[in-house]
Amino acid sequence: MKKLLPVYCLVGEDGYRQREFFSDLKRRLLSGDDNSLNYEYFPPGEADPARVLDAARTPAWDLFSAGTGVGRSARLVVVDGAESFSAEQWRKLKDYFDDPDPASCLVFLVNKPQKEWKGKKYLPGKYLVNFSPLRKDKLSAWINREASRRGLTLSRGQVEQCALAAGNDLGALAGGLERLAIYQGGKGRVTDQAVRDLVGVGEEGSVFDLTEMAAGRRAGEALAILNRLLDEGEAPLRIFALVTGSVRKLWLGVDAWERTKDPQTVLEAAGVRYYREQFLRQVKKLSSPRIAFWYRRLVETDWALKGGEKDPRLALERLLIDLAEAG
Repeated sequence: MKKLLPVYCLVGEDGYRQREFFSDLKRRLLSGDDNSLNYEYFPPGEADPARVLDAARTPAWDLFSAGTGVGRSARLVVVDGAESFSAEQWRKLKDYFDDPDPASCLVFLVNKPQKEWKGKKYLPGKYLVNFSPLRKDKLSAWINREASRRGLTLSRGQVEQCALAAGNDLGALAGGLERLAIYQGGKGRVTDQAVRDLVGVGEEGSVFDLTEMAAGRRAGEALAILNRLLDEGEAPLRIFALVTGSVRKLWLGVDAWERTKDPQTVLEAAGVRYYREQFLRQVKKLSSPRIAFWYRRLVETDWALKGGEKDPRLALERLLIDLAEAG
């Protein structure tokens, strides 16, 4: 990341890269001693322009600390779910975008494809960071960078295999590469078998079962699958990352289905290569409002798990019940 800006708008469906960017931003702004007083987070649906502007213009604590690139001290204000802001709300913020407070960093999280988000016209382009799903050469380049960062060297065929296995779920793909690095000790080339075993599609089937039970409003069966996976030793965060990736694909699929009613277009739009019939069944059971609610619950669960939820199993159970009972 280059010199810090006073405003960022992180837009797009790729939650993994968005979270990575935001985590780096937060580390740079709030590193060192406890800076919780310089951090303000607005959950989805709880922000309005007046509160956001008041938070962004509030002087930071420790005004005489060393500079961070946005001023003498670091104050971070985060507005989650900003895609719900109306045009009028964005217009009320426009004057601030033209002359932002240099001692604050105001971050908007927009969980929507940039091309479909109308709010972008109210922000200077330099503040927009697009996290649309990576495709083809960009996805391959990302896989190679992540592998290299972990000391691994992948062949072209292995990169393609990784891309096929994980689709656009970069969180799951990063987890698979991490397992490869641990298995290899972070040393050079890996075998094709290791890639198949450690970055495979086996877990995807169980996760598709989870989301299919939720889509069919069968909460009890979804909970049974979840608890089986947890009892078998699957990490809660790993399950959550796979569910998040699956729901992201479902959102793309639902959008394509509502526009075209063409199964092949749906599969291509979502980047689904495995469990196609199962995926299409789920898409047809869902709607745009319901899948939007699903995504919002995923964001809330993500913050809960990262915010110190003492019982990850309970957080995942609540999530699945809410997904099954939604709308």
